[in-house]
Amino acid sequence: MSSSIPINVVGGRALIYDIEHLKRLREEYHICGTLVGILPQVPQQNVFMGLPLELMPEDVYYLVEDLKVAHVVDDKAVHKSAVERVNERDLETLRKKRSEEQEAQMAAHREMAWRKRQDALERKAKKKGEVFIPEGEEKKKEVLGSMADASSNVEIPSTSNELPGYDTFRHQGGISQLLVRPSVGRYNMYKYLHEKGYFLSPGIRFGGQFLAYPGDPLRFHSHHTAIGFEDDEKFGVLDIVGGGRLGTAVKKCWVVGAQNDEEYRAYSVEWAGFG
Repeated sequence: MSSSIPINVVGGRALIYDIEHLKRLREEYHICGTLVGILPQVPQQNVFMGLPLELMPEDVYYLVEDLKVAHVVDDKAVHKSAVERVNERDLETLRKKRSEEQEAQMAAHREMAWRKRQDALERKAKKKGEVFIPEGEEKKKEVLGSMADASSNVEIPSTSNELPGYDTFRHQGGISQLLVRPSVGRYNMYKYLHEKGYFLSPGIRFGGQFLAYPGDPLRFHSHHTAIGFEDDEKFGVLDIVGGGRLGTAVKKCWVVGAQNDEEYRAYSVEWAGFG
């Protein structure tokens, strides 16, 4: 049985730091989240984001309460506790591990740069009609030795889950103490679409609560923009008109739904011959 996935809650935001956990969420549970991490050297970065991965509250409640494959961690409290317990030997072990990982990454980077250089030289030789002779080990040492190791001057800050004993912590007070619980109507729509196999992401850009993708968002465009209502919640006819026109204008179907007794009912709205 797979181990429970820790979801770190920092300032009311649910974050995933481990790439292996990110892969499990995407491959096994169809949960993609939103990458929000930036490089320390590029603080203005706003595209091609990296870890951590931020989850919607609906993702967290679905994983923890319905599927029971994850648990929440109060990152602030855990980090403080772990720092108080850590000793110099633990810190030295952590430094050594990170140094080895950094050197392995740089070695892989240098090897990739060397292969690219040889490929470029081979293409150049073929273009001139010459026989390509790979450069020898001496030249390789000279070229790779001249590469600046920029990472050696960068101290990457540690994250809580690197500290000894971190994975033993779980928040015992319930999710609601750390995250705002989504409304019943909103959560029911999320669960309804997710259980039909859709991948979901925040839909505020297109006038909805969620965007629903028929498969992984890396391969598919979203088909629906969805809003979940309470069973007795009222909304105006103009909301239907506006939602339908907006959805059709951005080539999506506008979906609304609510739980009615034991049955969930969802309706789609499109404008015929529009857009």
